[in-house]
Amino acid sequence: MQVRKSNGNTVKFDPSKVRKWVAWSVEGLNNQVEMEYEILSKTLARLPEVISTEEIHQTMISVCLDKEDITYSRVAAKLELASVYKNQERLLGVIKAQNSTFTDFLSIMEDRGFWKGEWLLDEDLIIQEEMVDNWLIELEDYSLEYCTIKQWTDKYSIKIQDYAVETPAQGCLAVAIAYHGVTDLAFDVAKDLLSYKLNLPTPALNGVRNGDYNSISCCLIESNDTVESLDVAELVASSMTAKKAGIGITLNTRSTGDAVKGGAVKHLGKQPLYKSIESSVKKYTQLTRGGSATMTFKCIDPDVMQLLLLKTQRIDLARRVDKIDYNLAYNDDFAKAVLNDDYWYLFSLSAAPEVHAALHKRNYMDVVKKAIADGVPYTKVRAMEIIESFCKARTETSRVYCINLTRANSHTPFIDPISQSNLCLEICLPTKGFIDLNDYTAPESKGEVAFCALAALNVANIEFEQYPAVAERALRTVDKMIERAPMLAPSMRASLLKRKSVGIGFTGLASLIYKNGLDYDGSEESLELVEETAELHYYCLLQASQKIAKETGKSVEGINTYWLPIDTKKGTKESVLDWEAVRNKPRAHSVLVAHMPTESSSVFSNATNGVYPSRNRVIYKGARRGKIQFISEFFTEDKLTAWDVDIIPYYKALQDYADQAISADYWLDFTKYPNKKVPMEDLVEWFLRQWSAGVKTAYYQNNLDTRGEEVEQEETCDSGACKL
Repeated sequence: MQVRKSNGNTVKFDPSKVRKWVAWSVEGLNNQVEMEYEILSKTLARLPEVISTEEIHQTMISVCLDKEDITYSRVAAKLELASVYKNQERLLGVIKAQNSTFTDFLSIMEDRGFWKGEWLLDEDLIIQEEMVDNWLIELEDYSLEYCTIKQWTDKYSIKIQDYAVETPAQGCLAVAIAYHGVTDLAFDVAKDLLSYKLNLPTPALNGVRNGDYNSISCCLIESNDTVESLDVAELVASSMTAKKAGIGITLNTRSTGDAVKGGAVKHLGKQPLYKSIESSVKKYTQLTRGGSATMTFKCIDPDVMQLLLLKTQRIDLARRVDKIDYNLAYNDDFAKAVLNDDYWYLFSLSAAPEVHAALHKRNYMDVVKKAIADGVPYTKVRAMEIIESFCKARTETSRVYCINLTRANSHTPFIDPISQSNLCLEICLPTKGFIDLNDYTAPESKGEVAFCALAALNVANIEFEQYPAVAERALRTVDKMIERAPMLAPSMRASLLKRKSVGIGFTGLASLIYKNGLDYDGSEESLELVEETAELHYYCLLQASQKIAKETGKSVEGINTYWLPIDTKKGTKESVLDWEAVRNKPRAHSVLVAHMPTESSSVFSNATNGVYPSRNRVIYKGARRGKIQFISEFFTEDKLTAWDVDIIPYYKALQDYADQAISADYWLDFTKYPNKKVPMEDLVEWFLRQWSAGVKTAYYQNNLDTRGEEVEQEETCDSGACKL
C-alpha cells in the first residue's frame, strides 16, 4: 500500500501509525481493547492500495459511525477534532495546535485576516490575557459529541482550502467575546454553547468573529397597492436576503382583471409579482445556504384558488412559481364557515380595502355585512372549497402553510395589527408598506419592515434552578445581535430598535420528554411537563427583559404591558408561577418567545430538532459534505415516532406561553390509509383541530409514502435563512 501525503509525495503505508491513532481515540474507555481491535481491523480492511492520509482518517471515523452507537460516535468525535488540529498545524502553522493558547490563536487569525472587527481592539484581550487563555483551556475540556464537531467543521468554522481551522471551543469563545467583550458573561455564554444549553442561529455561529454582525434571522415585508410600494418591497426582500435574513412577505395589491389607471389597463394579478420576488430572493446565497421567502395571501382574495395552485404541478409550467412557499391568512370567521359548511365572501383589495384591513378583527363579519349592504362587489364561494384546495395543495407540496390572524392578534402584546408571518411561520410581528423609495430611505417612515432575532434553549440540559440565569444570558446575547446589526436604511434601523423583537424558543424538547421516561402520547404527565417548561421559559425571559429595561432605562413602546400569556391562553391548566408580579412593568423587548425549527444548529447543540418528536433513534442530516449522523440518545424502541404522534395538544401547550408562534410541523403517514389515499375529511379535520387549539400557524406537512424507506426532507429554512 502507498499513502499520498498532503505535500503530494507518496510513501509506503505504515500500519503502526493507524494503530497509534486508534489506540489514542479509545483511550480510557471501558472496553478499550475490544474497540481498538474492531476499529483497527475494519479500518485496515477498507483501505485501498493507494490512499491519502486524510482518507485514512475519514475511514476510521466511518468505521465508528457505522456502529450507530453513542460510544463509538464519541470515538469518531475525538478523531474529527484531531483533524482540526492537524489542519491548524498544516494550514496556519500553529505549533502543537492542541495546546495553543487563545491569545496566540487570536493573533494568527487576526494576522491572516480571518478574525476582524472592533472586538479585537478590546484592551482586556491583552490585560486579561492569562484569564482568557485559561477560559479556552477549560472550554477545550468539554466533551463534545461527533455531530457537534462535524457540524462545526462542515458549516460554521472558518476554512482554508475548504478545511476547518477552528475548534468549536475557539470559535464559540471568539463569538461570545465579540458580543460581550472580555467579561464573565462572555465566558458563561461560551460555556452555555459548549455544554449544550444555549443554541444560537447560523448567522451568529458562522459570523461575528469575522466582523460580520448580520445576525438578524427574520425579516417581514409588506407592500401597498402601488407600483412604487411594490418595487420597494422587492428591493428590501433582495437586500435582506443578501444580509442572511429569511423573508416573509405580503404584496397587498389588486386582483386579476381589476381596473388600473381608471380602467385603461387591467391588472395581471399577483403571479407576475410573485415570480419577480422569487427571482429576487434566489439570486443571492448566504454563505452556507441560499435565500428563500414565504408569500402570504388572504383567504378573501378573489384569486385565492389560483394562488393555492402556484406551487403545485396542477398549474401550467409557465405560470408556476414554486421556488418560494405560500401562506394562507385566515381568521376565526373563516374557520367557523368551514366548520359549518357556510358560504364565504371574496373581495378585491381595490374594491374593499376596509374589508381587507379588518380581516384580523373580531368584528370582521360586521364589516363584511356593511360592505355588502353598501353595494361593494364580491364573489360568494363555499368556505369548504377553499380549505379543500388548501389541504390538497399542502399535501402535494408539503409547503403551503397557514396563519390564523385572529389568534395572532389576540395572543400578543402588540397594539399594531399583525397580517403575516415569516419564512418559517414562527414569527408574528406588525408590518406596514412603504409609500415609495423616499419613504423607505427617510429617517422616519410611514412603512415598517419587521425584524426578529432568534436563539433557543436546549431544555433537555437545563435544570430548573439554572433556567433564569441561562434565559437571561440568551436574551442579553440576542439583545446584542439587535444592537450590532447593520441595517439598510435609517427607517429600518429605527424600527429594529423601536421594537426589539426577540424569538427565543426550545430545542431538545423531545429529549426532555424521553429523559423523564415519557413520550408524545398525550398523557397528562407528558403534557404537564411541556406546559410547565413553556411557562417557566416565558416567565424567565420576561423577568430578564424587565431587568434589562430597569438597568438601561430604555423600554419598548407599542405594546400592552398589562397583557400576559395567561390572559388569552386556550388551556385550562392553572399556571404555577406568580404572574401578577411581572404584570404591567416596562420591558426592553416587544415579544420574547417563538418556537422555530433548529434544523442546523440543533445538530451543533446535540439536540433533537426544536419541539418536534424524533423520527428515528439515528438520523442523518444533510450537510455540505455528505451526511452528519445524529443519535437521539434517549429515544428507545418503545417510543412513538413523529409519524405516530398527535402533536396538536403539545403545540397548544407551547402556544399558550408563546407571544409569537410555532414552526408547527405535522407528519402524515400515507401507509396507514387504504391505497395510500388520505380522505379529505381527515385533512379538513386536522385544519379545524389546530385552529380550535389556538395554534397560530401551521408549517411543514411531512409525508411518508413507504415505511422503512423514509428520506429526511430538506427544510425550506435550510435553504433559507431564518432557521436557527
